[in-house]
Amino acid sequence: MTEKQSKTVFKIAVCDDETTASERICNLLAEHSRADELAISVYHRCEDLLAALNSGVAYDLIFLDIEFSELNGLDTSAILRRTLEDNLTQIVYVSSHTSYAIELFQFRPLDFLEKPVSREKVHRALNLAMELMRGEDQYFTVNIYKEMYRIPCREIRYFELYHKQLSVHTVKKVYTCYSYSVESIAKFPEFIQIHKSFFVNIHHVYSHRYDSLTLNDQTELPISRPYRVKVREALLGRTTILF
Repeated sequence: MTEKQSKTVFKIAVCDDETTASERICNLLAEHSRADELAISVYHRCEDLLAALNSGVAYDLIFLDIEFSELNGLDTSAILRRTLEDNLTQIVYVSSHTSYAIELFQFRPLDFLEKPVSREKVHRALNLAMELMRGEDQYFTVNIYKEMYRIPCREIRYFELYHKQLSVHTVKKVYTCYSYSVESIAKFPEFIQIHKSFFVNIHHVYSHRYDSLTLNDQTELPISRPYRVKVREALLGRTTILF
């Protein structure tokens, strides 16, 4: 693995066993207008990428080749999403073949780029990933027994309100407090109210029906009648719609 250090924290992994392909992506990223904000790591085997992820290294975006001689990109995606339970890292697949659409869908990729990748498409994928992660440095603060916790908004799946109690359901644990305001939740644009008791993070919604939605951990929540139109508009184009 080789790594290009950066002073910022938007972390990108490029995983491709073709050196020329990985170098092309890195060179195109270096031409981006916000290149000085990127930290790029290059891997030539999926095993090495997964070893880094297992050790606690986290990436905001992964450019992932599909065809490898051993562990391939699809297997790697399955481990990332299902075993490591990472539903936040954005994946952009890179391949010379275009016959993977149905197989890739289950891993919720951000994009698919056909080799040789173009400058326009690499920059488009990066722009979208950075836009989706724009709230990464935002935090929701809760006070529990005189202790203050600052929770990254990107890690929050949904809020559950019950009488005077607020439960914050994150990708790792649930925080419960008894002092909060609805306004403190509503100020974050990624959270939409779907029910008098629920606010959900749109980035964690996998699919929805007219009266319910499913999050990326398979949690199913109801959408009450007063919120259905607004929810549908907010989620249109972001999730799978089930009729």
